Amino acid sequence: MRALRSAPWKSGARPAGHLLPVAMLRAEAKDSAQLDAFLQAAAAASRPLNETAVKVLGPASALIARRADHFRAHLLIETANRLTLQRFLKGWLPRLERLPGPAGLRWSIDVDPLEVD
Repeated sequence: MRALRSAPWKSGARPAGHLLPVAMLRAEAKDSAQLDAFLQAAAAASRPLNETAVKVLGPASALIARRADHFRAHLLIETANRLTLQRFLKGWLPRLERLPGPAGLRWSIDVDPLEVD
């Protein structure tokens, strides 16, 4: 029985339910071009942090890209361990707060999101 439980780890596979630490920068605005520009700037603001173990993916439109007259999109932040994610977010958040954005822009960071919408 012990051999069966350790077999997936030997092959490098992760057991079901063992997910990588991720975070998501969710944003919405009335203008889709300005929303995309904000998310591109947010991704660019992550590069000077030199966190090679962190992947910033996107921007990507939300599954329901427009709701209540607002366009919605996000960036996905992925890394192999939680400490790296926390260190990255600690350095990235002040940079995000200084970014200019369109009027009415709303954004949030969701750590370990339950769903990608």
